[in-house]
Amino acid sequence: MEEIWRSIIDYEGKYEVSSLGNIRSLDRYVETKNNSKRFVRGVVMKPQKVGVGYYQVKIAGKARYVQQLVAESFLEFRTGTGKEVHHIDYDKSNNSVDNLMVVSRSYN
Repeated sequence: MEEIWRSIIDYEGKYEVSSLGNIRSLDRYVETKNNSKRFVRGVVMKPQKVGVGYYQVKIAGKARYVQQLVAESFLEFRTGTGKEVHHIDYDKSNNSVDNLMVVSRSYN
């Protein structure tokens, strides 16, 4: 499967998520405390395993589940809708868009 990158909602131009479940920051300039700008090189981020096996990354200091970021960008999923993201093969480390589906809480 070809890896496709899309912007993370609310972080356009700063972070992207891929169809394979990878997360990266983008090259950009950030403002410093003394109102100057410094260049920050983008990197592919390393998710951390949390809780019962799900993976998270910190985006602008906020912890986000990788499967939710993939689903928001590729499956039109929105948190807070009563729906959840389900791993088809039950492998919580496989956050590829082909392995995710949006389901009801009772299904999950």
